[in-house]
Amino acid sequence: MSAQKAAATRYLDDVLSTRRIEMADELLTDDVVVTAPGVTMEGIAELKEFLSAGAVSFPTRDVVIEEQIEEGDQLACIFRLVMEHVGEYQGLPPTGRPVDVTGVNVFRFEGERIGEIRVFYNAMEVMEQLGALDSAS
Repeated sequence: MSAQKAAATRYLDDVLSTRRIEMADELLTDDVVVTAPGVTMEGIAELKEFLSAGAVSFPTRDVVIEEQIEEGDQLACIFRLVMEHVGEYQGLPPTGRPVDVTGVNVFRFEGERIGEIRVFYNAMEVMEQLGALDSAS
């Protein structure tokens, strides 16, 4: 496994799944930029704050890497995220419902550290699974 694949795997396994947010310091640059549906975070401190807040809504997260594709300083990870909604999320009170969504993270590396993460997933699918949207919409 390449160093880039190993770093991305550690980020998804350690930082996202097990919420060992302090591991981000080893894996990410201080000025990392993370974009996801509806949000952009600039810097490792802002990302850690975002992840900590998300852990209240979805404290149990299981990230499964389905495929990794590497090209130069970039790595795409196709992932499946399974979690349970137990805290307020975007104004929606806890539902106890499971969420199961597939997405892609595109990591850009600066040396052996992650300098940028672009996150792609269907945010409307998440809201539908939480019961916030009519599935016929």
